[in-house]
Amino acid sequence: MKNLIINKEYSVFNKTYEINLNAKESVDINYLNNIAENISIEKIKAINDYFKNISIALKTNTVSLFLTDKNKKDYLNYLKQEIHNIVKYDTSYFQNVFPVREALLSKIKKLDNLDIPFYKHDSATGRSKIVAGTNFLTMKKENRKNLTYKNNKIAEVDFNSCEPYFYLLSKNKINSIETDIYDKIKKDLSIKINDRKLLKQSILSILYGAGYETIKRISKIKKEDYDSLKDYFEIDSFEKKLIKEKNDLGYILNFYNRPVIVKSDRSILNYWVQSSVADFCYLSFNEFVKKNKDINFHAIIHDAILFSSKEKININYLICPISKFKIPVSFSYFDE
Repeated sequence: MKNLIINKEYSVFNKTYEINLNAKESVDINYLNNIAENISIEKIKAINDYFKNISIALKTNTVSLFLTDKNKKDYLNYLKQEIHNIVKYDTSYFQNVFPVREALLSKIKKLDNLDIPFYKHDSATGRSKIVAGTNFLTMKKENRKNLTYKNNKIAEVDFNSCEPYFYLLSKNKINSIETDIYDKIKKDLSIKINDRKLLKQSILSILYGAGYETIKRISKIKKEDYDSLKDYFEIDSFEKKLIKEKNDLGYILNFYNRPVIVKSDRSILNYWVQSSVADFCYLSFNEFVKKNKDINFHAIIHDAILFSSKEKININYLICPISKFKIPVSFSYFDE
């Protein structure tokens, strides 16, 4: 465990102090609350919130000055328990990956006549949601074509088939950028589904943990093709690994070491894929924005971003600087 800094607002002594555990690193309560917020567990209450009735009765914002010895003891016991509840989720993710999410969002530039979107990352799978400002997540695509930013060209760049690409890359099933991942899978396994849309639905449903009867209703897939897909994706063995991890730790770790709390084993693979891909997108988009100094970043929409630039940009793929995975992207310019 790291050394722990008790911020003033959580201190019964009305001052910041450090609990030295002879570790190389130190973290504070605000850092732990950031972890709690992002994995959707209860945050540690500051003294004024914990003793809210006293704060209201005395009309004070410095409750710590009026606490009895019993009050202090109660709060210290509470603090110790809550710290214990959160520190087990403190993985390398919160030093190496989550700050990149914040770094990308700090680069948002306000589009003409629209409010800046404000994001939170506290969904079960870590996918972002917009909690204030312009909600680009619910904005219709036809309305995005009316967006403007000074005299720049407005564009959207999004990943092609991001989830199956990422999953297969993580399993070393592919090592190059395929023009159509679904077509490759179909050819590799000799799958007899002619409708590409149905093939896509079947593959994604398998990644989301659907059973044969469910997928059969979607695509009329034969049992041997379903079994071939499951074997190809190593579904059963990976699910068993994740379930064991959940039983051992109380949660699973996604590809980037993010703790993910899963309530049902049936959704365990879906949570791993969605949470890993959410981080992959942030890491890759941040790298794209960082390396292209002439673009303006405006919003992230799951596996896509809105940006503007003076000149058109058109590249084949984006790369994650941690995993080194490359996944194809498509550029759409709204003036075309």
